[in-house]
Amino acid sequence: MSSSGWVVIPTVENQGLSLLQVNVEGLTTAKLEVIRLLADSNKILERLSHSRIDPVVDPKLWILNGTQSSEMVLAGIAPASLRREAATLALARKAQKHDWHILHDTTTTPVPPSRLKSRQPYNKAAQEMLHSIPEDLSRSVWLAASWKQTWETVVPSRIHHYIWDPGGGVKGEDLPHQQWTLLNRLRTGVGRFKSPIKKWGLADSAACECGEPEQTAKHIITGCSLYSPPSEAGLFDLGPETRAWLHDTELAI
Repeated sequence: MSSSGWVVIPTVENQGLSLLQVNVEGLTTAKLEVIRLLADSNKILERLSHSRIDPVVDPKLWILNGTQSSEMVLAGIAPASLRREAATLALARKAQKHDWHILHDTTTTPVPPSRLKSRQPYNKAAQEMLHSIPEDLSRSVWLAASWKQTWETVVPSRIHHYIWDPGGGVKGEDLPHQQWTLLNRLRTGVGRFKSPIKKWGLADSAACECGEPEQTAKHIITGCSLYSPPSEAGLFDLGPETRAWLHDTELAI
C-alpha cells in the first residue's frame, strides 16, 4: 500500500533549523508510519521535560541548543492529540447511539466523582465532547476545524506566512526536486546562505554576490539585486512568474 502526497513540516522559530518538507508520494504505509511516529514522539519529549534536570527541553516546544524551538507537524495529517480526540468522539457517538455497544452504559451514565484529579477516564472525555460538539458536525469536519483553530492561535512564526491551513497540502509539490528544495529553503530561511556558512566557519565571507555585506534569506527575498524572486508573496502563491524564476535563477543555497 502506498501513500499519497503529504508533507512533513517541523515548524521552528529563531535561527537555524526552520522547516523540513518531505514529499511522501508513493511511500509505503510502513514508512509513512515511521514519519508519523517521528512527529508524534515530540509529544513524549514534552512529557519527559523537567526544568531542573533537562533545561534544553521546553514543556511546550522542543528546544534545540537552547535557542531553536521546533514542533513537529504533518501537513495533511492532524497532530496525535487531535486524532485521539476525534477517535474518542467517533467512539462516543457510536456507543451512545447503540444500546448493544459494550461502552453504551459507560458513555451515557453520569461520571462518578474522581478520587484523583489526574485521572482522565474515557467516559469523562466522551461526555464532555458529546455535550460540546453539535451532533450534525461530522468527525472529519470537527477535526479539520480544530486543527486550523489551533494553528491560528499559536504564536505566529515565519512558516505561518506560507501555511494558512495545515490540513491542506503545500503549493509546489509538483516542482522538480532542485526547484522544490530552493523554494522551501527560501520559505524557511534555512539553507546554504553565506551568513550562516560564515558563522559555521565554512566560508571566509558572509557577503552576497550583489555586494550586500551579509547574505541572508531576508536579503535575497526582499533586497538582492541579483537573486530576488518576483515577490515574497509569490513564494506561497507560486504563480507563473515565481515558477519561471525558480526555473531560470542561478541562485544556489
